[in-house]
Amino acid sequence: MVSDTTVRFTRNGATFECLPAYKELVVESLPWLELDRLHQEVEVVRTHPNQIVVRVPFEIDGRPERVYLKRYQFGDLRRRLKDALGRTRARGEWLAIHAVEDLGIGVSPPVLFGVRQIGFLRRESFLATREVHDVKSADLIIGDASGSERRHAVRLLGQLIGTLHAQGLFHDDLKAPHILAAQGHLPEDGVHGIVLLDLYRAVTGRRPTMRQRGVNLAQVWISIPGLTRTDQVRLLEGALEISDQPGEERRKLWRSMQRALITRQRRRARKGPNQASS
Repeated sequence: MVSDTTVRFTRNGATFECLPAYKELVVESLPWLELDRLHQEVEVVRTHPNQIVVRVPFEIDGRPERVYLKRYQFGDLRRRLKDALGRTRARGEWLAIHAVEDLGIGVSPPVLFGVRQIGFLRRESFLATREVHDVKSADLIIGDASGSERRHAVRLLGQLIGTLHAQGLFHDDLKAPHILAAQGHLPEDGVHGIVLLDLYRAVTGRRPTMRQRGVNLAQVWISIPGLTRTDQVRLLEGALEISDQPGEERRKLWRSMQRALITRQRRRARKGPNQASS
């Protein structure tokens, strides 16, 4: 649930809701609304046809920190209709972050979201989250490991995915770079020290379907360079360690994972290497 401590205000045609301490972030960092107006201190993290993400230095209570600012852009006609008729993607992610946090899972703390109506079916939205420190992404953890340590890390990652599902969470963009671990170590059990990113399409409150569970396993496997088919089995076995019925579910979950892999590989082939990597 959105905090009662947020404040609402309008600035340059955009309406924002944010934590009071971060109101000045909008005033000082208005150039992040347009890429061609970015000042030197702003770092462009990602550009995509549907969104732009930048990192901005900011000071709060005399303490320096960095904030990630995301601008959701118009997208295709279907996306514009959804944004115009429903809640914006920024608000959707704001609510999803709070829902995931309520499960006891770490998040990149959200500090503001906003929306700007530009014209008919042309509405863009904004989200800002604080940078998380002393963490390392799952793909780097596994990439830096070798031998038995690497095999163990893959299995732990599978356990983590199974734990997220058991807690009623489905993250529809569960790439390994979106899974951060405190001190660079995946937890031996549970979700302690884990931080999840890019939660716009996260769904909570019900156990994911077999198809959704297979999708998450496939997404994570694809996003880690150098993993083998044997690692697919390790990932699966790790997830099944959290299952109440591992014997009955093994074949179903494996098939679901393979179908999801085939679908994503075909999609990448259609898009081409440049689009597929975005």
